Amino acid sequence: MSWRLPLRFYRDDYGFVDDYVPVDDERKLEEIQTLLADDLLAGADNVDIFIPDDLITLDDERAIQYILFPGDRLIASSRTTLTIDSLRPMIERGKFDLDSTLRFADSTMTLVAEATIYECLAADVSIDDRRYLLSDGDCFLVDGEFLERVNQSIEELRVSMLALPCYRGGAEAIWNAQVAKSHPREFICMDGWLVHLPGDDRVIGSWSGAPSASSGEHLPVGAPRVC
Repeated sequence: MSWRLPLRFYRDDYGFVDDYVPVDDERKLEEIQTLLADDLLAGADNVDIFIPDDLITLDDERAIQYILFPGDRLIASSRTTLTIDSLRPMIERGKFDLDSTLRFADSTMTLVAEATIYECLAADVSIDDRRYLLSDGDCFLVDGEFLERVNQSIEELRVSMLALPCYRGGAEAIWNAQVAKSHPREFICMDGWLVHLPGDDRVIGSWSGAPSASSGEHLPVGAPRVC
């Protein structure tokens, strides 16, 4: 006797795997990257740039302080922020493209990592009513129903009015503790705490956070690129 499970049998328990589907079709990736470059040059608001989270391992105490564009000399490094506006003119003039490599150094002018411009971009691109998400050099097709659920959840969130102190370099754990110490009425340091939800036996994470002691609002303090 032979039998076959339905193709979508996993949906009840594992349907979330369809929320983001990796795109590996080369022709589709080329189309998406072309649109991405056009949007970047046009100054569209669907493209942003950031330093990838996995450039430095969790056990590495070094922090990225300087960003070097192609051709920059390490000894003369002074750029401490990475923005689309600083890259756009170079791409327009043909000096850089999305495959150009950016280098990252710590406060001692020691190189700690590198990544292409494409790997540093985050973007939301639409083609034929389909939404694609680009991040860390990967591209995903995003399920429409999942987007609707996310948008609904965001609309229900209360906007926090707490101002998060600006990160100015150094080890994240030290900065977390300093924020809590300097602003005891607004923040407490939850770095390393295991978070439990009432009525749920699961441990949902160990994170860096700062719930306000006065208002009950919550803001993360473990975010080196908040400012």
